[in-house]
Amino acid sequence: MANAMYNDLHRTFLQAMMSRAIISKTTACALLAQTSKLCGYQLPGDKAKDNELIEIVDEINAKISDFGQQLLLIKAESNSEEFLVFINLIDDSATMEKIDHVYSVKEREVFRLLLENIVRNENYGTLSSMEALNCIPNMRAGDVQDIIDKLVADQWFVETNDGRLVPAPRCIGEFDLYFKRNFQDYVQKCTCDTVVFYGVKCRHCNAINHRHCYVAFNKRRNGQPDKCPSCQEVVDPAAAAENGGGDETPTRQRKKGKRQARRSVSPAVENGHAAEEEEEPTPGPSRGRKRRGVKKE
Repeated sequence: MANAMYNDLHRTFLQAMMSRAIISKTTACALLAQTSKLCGYQLPGDKAKDNELIEIVDEINAKISDFGQQLLLIKAESNSEEFLVFINLIDDSATMEKIDHVYSVKEREVFRLLLENIVRNENYGTLSSMEALNCIPNMRAGDVQDIIDKLVADQWFVETNDGRLVPAPRCIGEFDLYFKRNFQDYVQKCTCDTVVFYGVKCRHCNAINHRHCYVAFNKRRNGQPDKCPSCQEVVDPAAAAENGGGDETPTRQRKKGKRQARRSVSPAVENGHAAEEEEEPTPGPSRGRKRRGVKKE
């Protein structure tokens, strides 16, 4: 498809990803096929294969890593669906500079406080709807709810059917360093060294590991009883079936409304119809939430 030389295919695909921020792996393969056709590369099918996507992602990352940027494939723990995320890796962990150009001061403050309280919460990795409203001081509950709805629509958080707020794959990928630097005494790290909020929780050491990391670790054990990748203790199969941390499932699709972030699409991609994608699933689709209760002063 593409060789190691950085060319128009890489640039067009990267521009398309920068405008979208996060898409499913399936959609990413379709997008790559469309941009390949636009740039004069022929693929055997309508969608690129996984290895072709990984190849182009690796080649792009080799070019943009010096600028603190990366295309990252990340799995949603709810259903193991993979998403391709464009993230900024610049070390601004003490600030919220990553989102300065997107959100207002008030919105950034709500974002920051939600992250802090999700990490510090006794029920690690999640906030109830009332906890989310009450952790934001000096702001009307209705205004807080509007901002939360916007952050959910922008795929920073997902909302479960029982109204709990948990970090979405985009948030975990983009703010991994932020979590490690600012909440090192609170966050859980998987054996893959990335921050984890939900997955397989060990009853012996309380460590949480991504389900796919847990499965990969035990697949190498050739049928022996499953063990915790962190402490090597044998894990009860019933316990392994439970999610640790915030429960990301089940969730429902949030209807797209006026708060859905508008995407700026490259004219070249638009003309090549690469922007015409199937309905994009969110990492943990969420439902609209009614405002319940009154925020405490």
